[in-house]
Amino acid sequence: MKSIILFIVTLLLAMSIINGCSDNGQNSAESINTFEGYFVSVVGDNELKIECSKAAKRNTDSTTEEGYDCNVETTEKTTIKTEGGKSLEVDELRKLDIHNLDKPKKAKVILSEEKNINLSKSSRKGLDASEIIIFH
Repeated sequence: MKSIILFIVTLLLAMSIINGCSDNGQNSAESINTFEGYFVSVVGDNELKIECSKAAKRNTDSTTEEGYDCNVETTEKTTIKTEGGKSLEVDELRKLDIHNLDKPKKAKVILSEEKNINLSKSSRKGLDASEIIIFH
């Protein structure tokens, strides 16, 4: 009987260790509702590309300088403003495209719901923003 209990305990311990070591940083990350990065560009009528490398790599041991972008959707409910509170329209952001400026504009994105943003491309697409703040 003791050997059966010892076997079960050992098996459970081994399973716990294997489960804990099997993640590659893409599945166990906690969901977040806000991230900061740099405004990259306007894509289409209501989608913004925002650099989100820090959020994507937050639960990995990545030391590469590879950058990651998030595709952020805006709706009629999305507030876009400067850090001073001035309202902005998506069309106004086209002037702030990273390719048009010497220095990119920092941005803070507040999501409508928490998301697990990670290295997976699918986790960084179709993010719905409730608020976007552009810093000077």
